[in-house]
Parts: sequence; C-alpha cells; structure tokens
Amino acid sequence: MRGYKIEQFHMGRLVQGEDLLHGLVQRVHAVEILSGYVWAVGTLDCSAFRSPRGEPQITLDGPLEIITCTGNVSQKDLKSVLHLHMGVVDRRGRVYGGHVVPGNRVVVLEFCVAEFSGSPLVRERDEKLGLDLWSEQ
Repeated sequence: MRGYKIEQFHMGRLVQGEDLLHGLVQRVHAVEILSGYVWAVGTLDCSAFRSPRGEPQITLDGPLEIITCTGNVSQKDLKSVLHLHMGVVDRRGRVYGGHVVPGNRVVVLEFCVAEFSGSPLVRERDEKLGLDLWSEQ
C-alpha cells in the first residue's frame, strides 16, 4: 500500500447531453491529472454499465438519479484513464449499477477530482484475472 497527498482539488460540471465518461476524461486530460480520486452526483437521461467480468452491457432509459459515482484516475500506456463505478435509481426506486462505459447521457452532473501528488498509479494487465489492475510497485 502506498500513501498519497492531495496536490489539488478540482470541481466542475458537465453540460446537458454530454456523455459522462467522455466528459470526465476530457476534463481530466485538460488539466493533466495523472492520478486521483473521482466522485460525482447528478441526473441522467440514459445509462449504460458493464456488469461483472464482462457480462452483457446493461442499458437503461431515464430519468435516472445518480446515487453514487466513484472511481479513480491512473495511468495506462502513458495515458490517464478513469475507472468508475456508478449506482443509479429509477423513478420507481429500483437501483442499478456497475462499471461505467460510454452511453451515460447527462442531464446535470457535478464532479470532484482529488489530484494526487507523487508517483502516478499505473495499470498493468493481470493475465490471470484478465483485468487491468494497479501495479504492485
């Protein structure tokens, strides 16, 4: 386990119609964040998730309220990548969630990114699990 200090705290919002994942990646790249922690709240017109271990993608029509959206920024092949998980609730109170993929159309979204100082977190392929995980260095 490694310790990190927060270098800077970034806050912002996405605009209506933006894709949640693409919008957050653009903002992270714009300020050159290498490692950090991400969280967000808001509402979506539609949502898309990948369920555990690559099962078929889940898509939902909204309106959907984001009840949790957290993840991290790390490096993969010398690029900043986001790994996010999100839970949403529909108008009947049913909760859905999983790994965020493109296809989450924003109505409104406010986000925070705590940028870490020091050596960036790096993702490497774990062939046994078939996942890109933080290196143990």
